[in-house]
Amino acid sequence: MRYLNLILFFLLFSLVCSSLSAQLLPKDTSAGIILMPAYNNQNPLANSGETAHVRNQIHTYPAYYTYILLAALVIVSLIRIIAPTYIKELFYSIITPAQLYALYREGKFGFNFTNLLFDIIFIFCFSMVIQMAFFRDRPDLFYLIAAFTAGAYYFKLLLIQVFAYIFFDKSEALWHSLYHLLFTRTSGIILVPCLFFALFQPYFPLHLCIIAILAFLIAIYGLWLIRLFVKMKIGGESDFFYHFLYLCALEISPILILIKNFVS
Repeated sequence: MRYLNLILFFLLFSLVCSSLSAQLLPKDTSAGIILMPAYNNQNPLANSGETAHVRNQIHTYPAYYTYILLAALVIVSLIRIIAPTYIKELFYSIITPAQLYALYREGKFGFNFTNLLFDIIFIFCFSMVIQMAFFRDRPDLFYLIAAFTAGAYYFKLLLIQVFAYIFFDKSEALWHSLYHLLFTRTSGIILVPCLFFALFQPYFPLHLCIIAILAFLIAIYGLWLIRLFVKMKIGGESDFFYHFLYLCALEISPILILIKNFVS
């Protein structure tokens, strides 16, 4: 039954891609954006409210937005077919640290193919948010943003191991790594429907939706940081002051530096 669902999903995905490819016009090489076509006045469906808006959005924004989100849906569907309960267990781990540790002990939460797919979703979806928030007029920079995001993502994991082993012990380094991966992987899944809504809904301007997504991520990140601090303090024997300096150096300072550079 799983293989039948997989075949049907790929057929549906192929039909959607074929429809999009048939509708796309040649790119304007100077801007790197798909030009919006003229609608057929004799087709009332093509000119009807929400349908016309979706068609307009597909042709207005860079084509890779649509393809990235469709690819993310395919990846999530594949994970649901390969491991039907894993996504549910992943979100349950946000509430229950014991569930997160159990996934790690069972080998489900390590660096395997399934989790690599989650990492890819987060990197590309988060890169889309950064590109639309700070570089909306430069769609050609997206690939550099994605490369920087991927490099920073894995470099931070390395820094967590190095700094935590220097200042603390193995257990605190483990929990920081697990919480970091849990935050990014669940955020990537949440960003997929949020970006679909932001790009193709006809009710709110795109920049307001992106601001709302950024505010949501910042709020969740703040709660995650407090949760991580409490977990590291309970699970470790180091002083409160050392935990605070450690998180400031590794979590807060890089974000403040990036925000300062983006705003300026």
